[in-house]
Amino acid sequence: MNDLEKYIRYRDSLLFGGEIIDWTFTSSPKWFSGIMFDSLFELLMLNKHRRVDCLDVRQNDSPTVGDFLNFLGGNEEFTAHGYAQKPGGDRDIVIEGLEYIIKDGEYRQDLEDNLERWCYLTRKREWKAPDKFISNNEKIFCWWD
Repeated sequence: MNDLEKYIRYRDSLLFGGEIIDWTFTSSPKWFSGIMFDSLFELLMLNKHRRVDCLDVRQNDSPTVGDFLNFLGGNEEFTAHGYAQKPGGDRDIVIEGLEYIIKDGEYRQDLEDNLERWCYLTRKREWKAPDKFISNNEKIFCWWD
């Protein structure tokens, strides 16, 4: 098994809860969710060793993977969701949004405020506001199409 195959097996096991995707039979991106800061950071560092820099990758007009990583670093209660691409390109991992699942009915206004501030007030010119922002008794969530 070569280094790229090892990386893909490891990446897929992190993103898909142990499942290894057989990319020889699909070219469609695969959706993932629930990825925490540490796992995303680790995958990006492994990408650096492969000389692939996906920090500037974005989903249409969303923040970049690097922007999402910066937010997650200071707000580790949130997780990322997005897509993994078929190996071989520079769009290895694409993040399309963030979410916090409310546990035991404990709503966190501070977390909603942090996410809302990041999405709307401190956002960079390159990204638009999220296509969906949800805050209810189940989750705090943002998503870019």
